[in-house]
Amino acid sequence: MRGRDGTGILKITKKDGASSLKKQGDPFELFSSTNYDNFHYPKSKKDIIKALIGHNRYATTGGKDTKSAHPFKRGNITLVHNGSIVQGSPLPDFHKFEVDSDALCNAIN
Repeated sequence: MRGRDGTGILKITKKDGASSLKKQGDPFELFSSTNYDNFHYPKSKKDIIKALIGHNRYATTGGKDTKSAHPFKRGNITLVHNGSIVQGSPLPDFHKFEVDSDALCNAIN
């Protein structure tokens, strides 16, 4: 486990496309949350999970809160990112985002 500051899951289903669930803290806090069972387990046979992508966060920028956990969604882009983008980055509106990965998601969108 790389970090304990935030955990998120991106789920892609045949029926609903992309959705995510995230929470401050380590994966065990997300897995024991009241929303996890409803999120993770298919509601019907048509709700087939095509992909699950997990991310746990060690905060380098931004807060240690649910809002700063990955994945980030901007427009049609949903992103998890492992790494750091240096301050002063030429990404558009970089200075407007608390978390560098959110700024990256925005720039890709």
